[in-house]
Amino acid sequence: MSSFIAAHQLGAFYFLALLISWVTWLVSPNLSAGDQYAPLVFTCIGAFGPALASILVSRAARPERLTARSLKRWGVFAAVFLAVDLIWLFSADKYGPFNLRSPVLFISKHVLAALVALVISGPLSRTQGVRELLLPLTTWRVRPTWYFVAVAAIPLLIALAIIAAAWLGAPLPIPHRAAGGQSWHVLLAGFPLAYLQTMLFQGPLNEEPGWRGFALPRLQKMCGPILASIILGAAWGLWHAPLYLTGVFSGGVQAMIGRALWTIPLAFLLTWVYNHTQGSLLISVLVHTSVNLQGDISALVLSALAR
Repeated sequence: MSSFIAAHQLGAFYFLALLISWVTWLVSPNLSAGDQYAPLVFTCIGAFGPALASILVSRAARPERLTARSLKRWGVFAAVFLAVDLIWLFSADKYGPFNLRSPVLFISKHVLAALVALVISGPLSRTQGVRELLLPLTTWRVRPTWYFVAVAAIPLLIALAIIAAAWLGAPLPIPHRAAGGQSWHVLLAGFPLAYLQTMLFQGPLNEEPGWRGFALPRLQKMCGPILASIILGAAWGLWHAPLYLTGVFSGGVQAMIGRALWTIPLAFLLTWVYNHTQGSLLISVLVHTSVNLQGDISALVLSALAR
């Protein structure tokens, strides 16, 4: 099996990414035990399909053992796991109370925390393939311009687009449900926590090790950056399909097709960033986070405009 996976890495990766994510998303309604917050946590767990698939395939393709001390990795794993538990304490409004009143929610939160810790501690893995896959998460020495692009440019563009729409009398986006009618300064104070939640749980860290860390370099070797971005963007969009079919995302099939068309130009953006930052997965994660924060940014701007 390892030899087969090593010989068909891209196919094995995409198959496993779909299998892990789709099965988790499709069965999660039956696992939630009626808890109103559990479906969101299960959705975040399923979103780790690309990261887990890339780790499994990389481990099978390059199983050589390194001399690195496993104790150091387990120390980082434990520190991240405890840090995520701390984040849960400040996230009760979004992810539910962190207590034993709901065993399903309690256990699923710990599973999600373990997945976050697994990926972040991955650069210290003793397996050659996993180390090579996740080490770019630590590539932070890039030009400061790229941090501006990743962290500030996209939120600024979203904010300016909403302001321009309001000024021109065009239709405005519906405020994100997380706004809850709160004032803009309250939303602004909570923005760092929203950024951290989004980065760790809701897409960027879940997906980027697979899409950009694993698939993109291999696709670019086969067909160059343009065709690689088109293929990866289409596959990325299709991966989201069960979230529309089960009602987690609204809009049904039409919105699902729109997502596939939207992820292709987004894949071009991320390919451009990845190729100009020495393959930094860290910057890719930050860009992805900024894109996924569009709902929170919209809520903040709309709240400010409503004054």
